[in-house]
Amino acid sequence: MKSNSSYPYFNIHNSRSLRLYRLCFIISKLQYNRNKSLALTIEKLSVFNEMLINNELAEIVLSHFKPEKTLGVSKNSSFRKNVSESITEMISSNDTQKSIIELCNLKIVSLVIKSGVIYISLSDEFKLNIEGQLIDEWSATMKNLSFLTSKSTNQIITPLIGESL
Repeated sequence: MKSNSSYPYFNIHNSRSLRLYRLCFIISKLQYNRNKSLALTIEKLSVFNEMLINNELAEIVLSHFKPEKTLGVSKNSSFRKNVSESITEMISSNDTQKSIIELCNLKIVSLVIKSGVIYISLSDEFKLNIEGQLIDEWSATMKNLSFLTSKSTNQIITPLIGESL
């Protein structure tokens, strides 16, 4: 990715840069709902990030809300238990929060507080300029999951951890 003059270069072969770029990609796709209102919270960003990393998670959520669009997902209870543990750990993790702070410090994203909820938005000046198979895969996944921006974080993760929420 070529950097804009005031923004850093993200080397997508570096895991830290790839994580930051993936978060920027998600924010660029999901920051607004259909009404052009901010819709993406840090918690939702964490969940979408995990779904891009692990397509099986995306398949489970998609099969819950739109079964006609899925390829078939594991109903294995041990798989679901592992997913439940990893999602719980991911939501309580600080990795996404630390990355958002870093992106805020770089003035790539900003946080907006509305009615006590913190929303994330990408700077208008920041442009994502990268192409390739990975980006194509992310785009396809995000296209299938974008309807979830209208759902609460609990609604999104319930299919992943079971009905215990």
